[in-house]
Amino acid sequence: MMVPGHLMGVSLVALSVATQPAWAQQAPQAAAQTGADARDNGAGDPRRDDAGASPQQETGNAPAPDDIVVTGVRASLRSAVGIKRNAGAIVDSIVAQDIGKLPDNNVAEALQRVTGVQVTRSQGQGRGIAIRGLSQVQTLLDGREIFSAASRSLTVSDVPAELVGGIDVYKTAQADQIEGGLGGTVDLRTRRPFDFKGLEIGASVKGEYTDLLGKVKPYASALVSNRWSTGIGDIGALLSASYQNFAYRIDRNAVGTFSERRDLYDRDGDGVFPNDPDDLIVSPTDVGQRYTYGNRKQLGINGSLQWAPSDSLEFHLDGLYTRYRSDEENQLIYALTGTSGIRTSPAVAVPPFEFAEDGLTIQRGRWNNAGLTTSTYTQDDTTDTYQFALGGKYERDGVQVTGDVSYSRSISWNTYNEFVIRGQAATYDLDLSQTLPVIAVTGLDPTKIAGFTLNRLTFFRTRTTGDQFAARLDSRFEIADRGMTAFKLGFRYAKRKAGSERIEDNYTYPTGADAIDAGPFLDTQRLTDNDLFSGRDIAIRQWLTARSDLLRDYVGLRERIGYRTTALPSLIPTNAYDFDEETVAGYVKADFAWSLFSIPMDGNLGMRVIATTTTGNSAVTLPGGGYAPLTQSNRYVDALPSVNVRAKLRDNLFLRLAASKSLTRPGFSQLNPALRLDYLFLSGSAGNPSLRPLRADQYDASLEWYMPGGGLAYAAGFIKNVDGFIQNSNENEVHEGLTFLISRPRNGDNGKIKGFELGYQQFFDFLPAPFDGLGVQANYTYVDSKAPSSVVGQTVPLENLSKNSYNLVGIYEKYGVSLRVAYNWRSAFVNTTGGGGAGNLPIYSNAQPQLDASLNYDVTPNVTLTLEGQNLTRPDRIDYYGYMYRPKAVLIQDRRIQVGVRFRL
Repeated sequence: MMVPGHLMGVSLVALSVATQPAWAQQAPQAAAQTGADARDNGAGDPRRDDAGASPQQETGNAPAPDDIVVTGVRASLRSAVGIKRNAGAIVDSIVAQDIGKLPDNNVAEALQRVTGVQVTRSQGQGRGIAIRGLSQVQTLLDGREIFSAASRSLTVSDVPAELVGGIDVYKTAQADQIEGGLGGTVDLRTRRPFDFKGLEIGASVKGEYTDLLGKVKPYASALVSNRWSTGIGDIGALLSASYQNFAYRIDRNAVGTFSERRDLYDRDGDGVFPNDPDDLIVSPTDVGQRYTYGNRKQLGINGSLQWAPSDSLEFHLDGLYTRYRSDEENQLIYALTGTSGIRTSPAVAVPPFEFAEDGLTIQRGRWNNAGLTTSTYTQDDTTDTYQFALGGKYERDGVQVTGDVSYSRSISWNTYNEFVIRGQAATYDLDLSQTLPVIAVTGLDPTKIAGFTLNRLTFFRTRTTGDQFAARLDSRFEIADRGMTAFKLGFRYAKRKAGSERIEDNYTYPTGADAIDAGPFLDTQRLTDNDLFSGRDIAIRQWLTARSDLLRDYVGLRERIGYRTTALPSLIPTNAYDFDEETVAGYVKADFAWSLFSIPMDGNLGMRVIATTTTGNSAVTLPGGGYAPLTQSNRYVDALPSVNVRAKLRDNLFLRLAASKSLTRPGFSQLNPALRLDYLFLSGSAGNPSLRPLRADQYDASLEWYMPGGGLAYAAGFIKNVDGFIQNSNENEVHEGLTFLISRPRNGDNGKIKGFELGYQQFFDFLPAPFDGLGVQANYTYVDSKAPSSVVGQTVPLENLSKNSYNLVGIYEKYGVSLRVAYNWRSAFVNTTGGGGAGNLPIYSNAQPQLDASLNYDVTPNVTLTLEGQNLTRPDRIDYYGYMYRPKAVLIQDRRIQVGVRFRL
């Protein structure tokens, strides 16, 4: 693997400067440890807000003897500023202001307050994140790699927020960091018993009310920790647990897709019909509406044991278990006017139509004899993740050796069931002229079973697994105060297994199967609420749906309708894969300090080299209809140089410069060697075991001003040149002597992400009381991106990336009151490049605002009452196919209110 010359050149120049004699005699501040070893840095580690250092020490200002010790939000912000100030790279942090209390109730939603981080939401809850435009983010737990099932990373919200003591977001790379984060690295920090001075007990309980659903669900967390001095040294034990019950409802109106039609009517009146090019119309194939009800439950348990037999030696044993369970029911009604697949309908257009501004897209119209379907589908997910780690640290006379071994395992189940009935409406009217799509029908009552026929029954279940054994050993040697100040080298070995298998069953009823006959078996009844988009002008709010509890008993359901009595469908070999992946990594890293033109400078540079070997197993379709095993391997070596420099222009004004190379490996589903061949149509689909990792050269600069009292203002710029974005393409391949058109993922064109960040936070201590309790946080991010879409040759912004986003947080903390109002806004973004339909346009989402607030009151120093609200303005989310006049979906989600109590002994 060739290392880019410009990066290697930067590294060599910095190394040569670092090893020269000091140009000035003043001793700079020692650079803080970062990466996996930072937690093991011993007393005074600036990343640990509760490790014994005061907030004043963490921000670099020594406290006066009569200084007041600050707590709450102010203390957590000061701690986060201290981490950023002392880090050896560009880092932003979030610190829990109390046991079990991040600033937000969800890890992903807490991260949205970080400059440069954007959150993707699933059913109203933050789930995924992107850093500076890239969703390929490495997730760590206390410096160790952690993941969800067969994924490359962890869905950060799978770890309950109450178990997290802090979060570090690394935006630039260092040689001692585990590779894998093209956008950056997120390290979730749990607590250990030595973080506290002695016995510590804390707990919180609260209830959450959701206004669309109209239900109250519980949240609870607890932590117990203690440490003892014994004859064999200090011993500590900690146990914490968290339970969350998150319920939701979503109201949605949606358009399936748009298609180009030349068979609706003779638009130009020339008598040539159908298929006259001048009769082109862009028409929606199906339009409908939906109730979504769901419940998510999260359980997390974290334990830690520590033993320090001497001042220089320490051992730890950590364990984490999380369970994420989501049960969701969707109730839909759709009017159909399409000509293919499940959207096929005998609908007859009744012209004239009203068109959008392009003169082609239907906005208002009527069809006769349109298909009308109602369906219920359930989608249930369960993920169990656990990790155990045993490690230690030795530190003496400028030498530090750390290491640990860990085992991680994650298992995920996804089950989908759907039941569909179908009828024909005498007339169907459509109105897309307003934001909300509206449909109305006559001739068929959607609340009565008469007139409906049985249509479709669908089932699939997917099981994905992942486990990993990892071991690392790191050593650091302090050398001098100037020049090369410290030298570090380390080794890491990881063996990863990942697999997936999917069983599926689809049954289409014979034409004319009367739905009335299934009524006694399915107990089909009116189950939906009657308040869809309450207060808005829509025609249909209630319709027939099947009971979700019967749908989830799929075997019993099939027996009820006499379809099949076997337990479950058998596994098709091409619907399964398993992987073995081995990575061996080594690195060298040097810390340096010198002066240039009397400006103190310090930083680090290094090189990380990783060898990756991946072997995948699946199957290939044979001409006779059978399957044969298929095994393919790939091996590659990467060298990742990095350099981080900090210039102390003043004691409180820093300029940081960084350059590095990073990578993210392809997902296992993309690497899947399974080859499905259709010998009738000479087509097929496959994964691609030969995919290269996505690699990026990245350059960063940051100017940071640290104000007294924990204030901070900063500006940062970045450029990422990404090589090998993965996109699906169709190419001819020869198999069994025949030429097939195969769709598979391939490394495509390169992309570029560039942008800048601005941030500011301060408490206004200089104001007279009571206004001296006021504080503010504000940040803004601009990201411009270009990347290939799913259509070869088409370039679009990165998915789920807004060009503009900002946070504005107002804080008041005094007299035992802590008030926080947070507003987050992001501009319109590409939801997916695989929209399909007319023009194969990407699907966009409109600008997304989010208003949250919290109020805490300290009844006593140890008891706090809490009141919190999320999504307070409840804005519409609008998705559209390229243009607002081609809507994809309009949806609203719950407003959430939480009331609770938190105490600490």
